[in-house]
Amino acid sequence: MLWFKQKFEDSFTGLAVIFVVLLLGVGSNYYGWFNIGELVKPIFDWSLTSVIPVAVMVVVFALLYRLAYTYYRNNAYLEDLSKEENVRFANSSFGILNRFGLSGELANLEWKLIIRHKKSRTYLMLAGFFLLYGLIFYTNPLYQSEEGFSHLFIFVGTFITSIFMLQYGQMFLSWNSANFDFFLKTRGGVEALVKGKYLLFVLTSAISFIASVPYVYFGWDILLIHICTFLFNMGVVIHLVIYFSLWKPKPMDLNKGAMFNYEGVGIAQFLMMLPIFLGPYAVYFPFALLINQYAGLAALAIAGLIGIVASPYLSSLPVKKILKNRYEISSAFRQEI
Repeated sequence: MLWFKQKFEDSFTGLAVIFVVLLLGVGSNYYGWFNIGELVKPIFDWSLTSVIPVAVMVVVFALLYRLAYTYYRNNAYLEDLSKEENVRFANSSFGILNRFGLSGELANLEWKLIIRHKKSRTYLMLAGFFLLYGLIFYTNPLYQSEEGFSHLFIFVGTFITSIFMLQYGQMFLSWNSANFDFFLKTRGGVEALVKGKYLLFVLTSAISFIASVPYVYFGWDILLIHICTFLFNMGVVIHLVIYFSLWKPKPMDLNKGAMFNYEGVGIAQFLMMLPIFLGPYAVYFPFALLINQYAGLAALAIAGLIGIVASPYLSSLPVKKILKNRYEISSAFRQEI
């Protein structure tokens, strides 16, 4: 694990390996391909009566220890890493964001930080994998119906069209814990920071929605679900994510990786998932059950459009909350991580 974490933590290869392992481990049982437990059972039974499996594990341990030790020894020079990073992330920005003044510039800076640091870059790559989430449900006969579509697809559409916003937005201020005092001292700094993150969330969610359009292959209903849930995300969910993330934010070191790292994560990050995923159903179900499913989708879209129109007011609420609790937040961010 030490070798794998250091070598593949923030790379596409590492995420691909984890994805394949999870697919083979969980998916094999779910889809009935094969049962891993039955395959390894003879080995465990053998280890109860023979010392050979234990001896083999000792040899494997020695080889893996040597592998990890050699890797750490050969990659203990920061100069090579810094040169690679400078080339890899040169000129990486969204030019369109610069049109929105200081907020756009901060959003562009935030984007550069996202692709430069391990933890946020891992979230970005995971968002790409989670775009395939729909293949688990849209192709499963269990969720097919002769009339309409499965109610579960509302959750899938909400998840797919806002995955990066949900991941990154959970730690809304924690990403800026190291320089939070700068925004407090700058005139209009907090307001520009919040609006800049709004712009970034809208842009990344729009990219996720566009990337999900090919799901129309499974039916026009799927595309309609994604359109309505995307509008709901932009008008309602985005404000819920930001507002709930302001409940006792914690400091975080951006240079640390995402695997097995829970810095910046608190009880708020777990509780906020409830209103975020139950919110769409609170709007959808009354109309879907009383009228039909398409009326429920229309209600989602209308609620989202209302939220988009009211965004100037709704986006001011987090700013007021941050300014009200600025001393408490600033004190928490100065604590040792």
